This record gives sequence, C-alpha cells and structure tokens, in this order.
Amino acid sequence: MILGERFHLSLIGPFGLSKAGGSSIQISSRKSMALIAMLATGDNGRRARLWLQDQLWGMSGTQRSQASLRRELSNLRKSLEVHGASHIIDVTAVQVSLDLEKVSVDFLNTLGGQLDHKLMLGTQFLEGLDIPGEEGFEDWLRLCRAKLDDIRDDTETIGIALESQRNSAATQLPSFKTRLAVMPFSHLSSDSKGEALVDSLVEETAHVLSRYATLHVIDPGTSLSYKDKQEQAEFIDETKLRYFVNGNLRQDGDRVKITIGLTDCATRLKVWSGKFEGDLTNFFDLPENIASALAPQIDGNIDRHEQMTARTHPVKNPDAYSLYWQANALFREWQPNSIAEAISMTDQVLRLETDNSWAMSLGSFCRALLTVYQWSDAPENDRKEAYKGALKASETSPNEPIVLGYAAGTLALLGRDIDIAEMLIKRALEMEHPTSGMFFWGAWIDLIKRDFSAALEKFEICLETNPNSAVRPFMLAGIAIAQMANRDPLAAERNAQEALALLPDQPIILAAAGAAKLANGKNDEAISIARTLKNTGGMDVFTPLLKSDAEKEMLAALIDRTSNGKPPDLKGMFGTAVH
Repeated sequence: MILGERFHLSLIGPFGLSKAGGSSIQISSRKSMALIAMLATGDNGRRARLWLQDQLWGMSGTQRSQASLRRELSNLRKSLEVHGASHIIDVTAVQVSLDLEKVSVDFLNTLGGQLDHKLMLGTQFLEGLDIPGEEGFEDWLRLCRAKLDDIRDDTETIGIALESQRNSAATQLPSFKTRLAVMPFSHLSSDSKGEALVDSLVEETAHVLSRYATLHVIDPGTSLSYKDKQEQAEFIDETKLRYFVNGNLRQDGDRVKITIGLTDCATRLKVWSGKFEGDLTNFFDLPENIASALAPQIDGNIDRHEQMTARTHPVKNPDAYSLYWQANALFREWQPNSIAEAISMTDQVLRLETDNSWAMSLGSFCRALLTVYQWSDAPENDRKEAYKGALKASETSPNEPIVLGYAAGTLALLGRDIDIAEMLIKRALEMEHPTSGMFFWGAWIDLIKRDFSAALEKFEICLETNPNSAVRPFMLAGIAIAQMANRDPLAAERNAQEALALLPDQPIILAAAGAAKLANGKNDEAISIARTLKNTGGMDVFTPLLKSDAEKEMLAALIDRTSNGKPPDLKGMFGTAVH
C-alpha cells in the first residue's frame, strides 16, 4: 500500500475501479460492484449495514442477509487487498464506509458540476449491472440513472424519465404496493449527535417499513439527499409517491423528542402524527427502537386511509390499482352486495392484467365469503372458482405474502386443504415481510387445528402489528376462543365483548361472546346473544366451518337450549379463571 495513493471509481457506464495511474482493479462479483456504488452515493460514503442487507439481500431472512453481507465484505476486501486497496473500505458493527478522500467518483463529480463527456454519449449509470429480484437495488438504480438524465437534458423533464422507467419495470413490480418515502427529518439543535440520529432514524424507519408486504419504500439514501423543501416537493411529485413520512427532533441535553407525521401526497393533508421520546445515552439502539414503535402505526394508518379513500372516491377511470383497493374496501363492509361488487372489481382487474395474483387471490377470498355466508346465487360454482383461484394465485406469486395470506384464508373458509393453507402462511411468515394479515390467518388456521396457544400468540402479534385493523373484531373473537380453550373465561369475555361492540351481527363473534357469557355465569346476556344468532340465521353461516356432524349437532343444541332460556351451566366447566 502506498500512503496517499488515490483511486478512481467509474459509475457512469460499466463499473470500473482503478488506481490513479490507470491499472484496473478487478471486481468479479455483481453484488460487490453494487455495494461499492451504493457506498459511493451514500452520505459521506457511509451506509448502514441494515440498509445494505435490505437492498442487496431483501428476499432473504434477517440472519441469512447478515451472513451474506459479512461474506460479501470479506471477499471484497480480499480482492482489494491484492491491489493494496483494502484500506478504502471501513467496516464497523453498524455501518460500512468508502473513503471518498482517497477515491474519486465520476458520478459525484458530475453531480457537483464537472460534466463528464460520457454523458453526451447517452451512457447509463452502472451500464449492464443487474441484480434480479432485488427491488431495493432496482429502485435505487433507477433514481441514480434519472439524476444523470436530468443533468444530460438540462430540463425539467425528470418526471417523464422516471415515469418511462416505471412503466418499463411495471411487470417486475407488484401493481398494488403503496409507494412512500421517508424524507429528511429536521433537527432543531446544533448538537452533532442529534444530527447523526435524524439521518439514522430516516434509514431505520425506511428499513422497518420496507418489511411490510403492502408497502414499496423508496431508497432512503436517495430521499436523504433532498434537504431543501422545494427539492423535496419536486422529488415527491416526480416519483409518484402516495405518502411521505417526515418529522423533527428537539433536543434538551441527552433527552430527545421526535415528532413524526404521515402525509397524503395527493392532498398534502396530514393523515397521522405521533411522538416518541428517548435518551441519547442509548444512541445506537435509539433509531431501531423508535422505528419499531412507529412503523406499525404508519402502516396501520396507511391501510385505514386507503380504505376510507376507496369508499369516498368512486372509481372514475378503471385502472387496476384503484379497482383493487376499491374492492379491498368494499368486502370489509361484510354485506352481500358489497362483497359481490368487490368480486366484480377484481374481475375487471383480471381483464386488464390477466395474471394479476393480488386481484386473483382477493376475488377468490370474496367468493369464499359469499358461499360461507350463504349469499351466493351459485354456491357450487363460487366454491369451485374460489378454490381454483386461490391455488393459481399462490402458484403465480409464491413470494407475495399478501397473495399467500388471501389464498390461505380462502382455503380456511372453504374448509379444504388446511395443511396447504398452513404451508402458505408459514412461507409468508418466513419471508421477513409479514403483515398483521399473515398472523391473522395463521392464527385462525391454528384454531382449526386446535393449537390454541399458537393461535393466541399469533393473534396478539396481529393486534400489536396493526391494532386498528378493519378485522380487529375478528382478532378479538379469535383471542376469546383461544382463551376459553385455555381456561381463561374472564379474559375471553372482555375480548368477546369488545368484538361484539365493534361488529354486533357476525356469527363467529356472537358465538364467542355467548359462550364467554355462559362460562362466566351471565345467563341472561347469553340468552339474548343466542337468540340473535339463531334468529338472524347465524347458525347457517357458522356450522359449515365445523368439520364433524357431532360438533354441529352439539353446537346447534347448545344455541337452541340457550335461545329458549335454558342455558347449560358452563361456569363449572372452566372453574377459576387463569390470569
């Protein structure tokens, strides 16, 4: 190694790394090339290890991605060491950095105003470099290329360039993921520790949100480069975001208070805001703790806002995205007409995009609902189409957790292939992109298989992940059923009562609440619930979910006796509640 020796990194055109004298340094691994390029475009050449793992090994689990990054860094440093260049990469427990004091980067020079002649030849950023299946890398790559296009054209047409690139990649990206970015946070203090915290918070929040199956999060390394408010506004418009997250940090000594907000890009109205307080003495854990606390609230509020928007803004131009989310909102009204309309909309999506697995799985789920609730005019056909569609959707998109969740839910409603449904949920949960929906259907499948402890654990995770979900009443009813089985009738009644208050006419909720009332000796309330269940035809909905004739007969007798004012004594069966 020669002290003071400089190197040149070429990112405009094919990747190239060389010594200042011109001798080339061979890097054979595509991910090592991408890693060096990502470091070069990071803030002062730095990237968090978590961020690199997510961009380059996003489809792997956490442990596998950690191991993959360690192995790639080790191999990269060995390759550099042969040329006396290993010192340009520095690795710590939390970040990786490229020494930009020693490495000249053509892309950074161009952004700084030193135009490269290769721009005039129409040369692309990282020409020919591709990492199939890694959406985070592809997103970052497109935006870097767009920056070059902006400089090359010297116009205000970056939005057109980005739109063109998005269209060309449309078949590679899920149609219905909600696009959002975490924008730079304001730091209302001159303390350098606080300044470092806000950037780490942006990266960590984006990293955690990217784990949610319905969200497509813009590379935080890109969003962090837009500090100016006007530039941020242009970036938000150009990248066609639906939401952005931003906030500020106030500091008093080692105490910090973070305010964070979620904004609808179309209306520029704030959808949600929250606060978090912490201590800078716990600096390295603080960003992760804050992001882990806030991300579920951000995701939950996006879900609710999308549902509300779909209900209040009817589809005027029937594009696939708006049709899908309109259907998603309609079926949650739990009414025969709204579910039938949701099926019609998913069918329209499939006419626009024949193999759209999101619409296929949602439409199958809705058809299964119609048959279970006995609202279908052609139940045999709907059962057949629901089953066939669920299997086809899961085969078409085996790596889409949302698709797997609806497919598993369809099989559970139909009472068919429960082992396959369980396998689909396990696959979704192993992808490190779970949502509350994955745990929700996993929990109901556990109930069907009589694994009450596993069901209770999943339902509780589901509530923690998205406490204000549209299916919260069904979560609470499921928890109540599991708690009854685990001999905790007092807790079961509390949860069943809340579910009943939220959704008072659903058969499963009524059955759970009635049983819990009986178990706690509240016979009058149980009689009223049983009569509602019987008189509204709820038994016709509930009994098809039971597998044996004995179970059906026992439940029918229980409801019949209770509704006639002669409830059995269930209180003695449960004894003292377990807390």
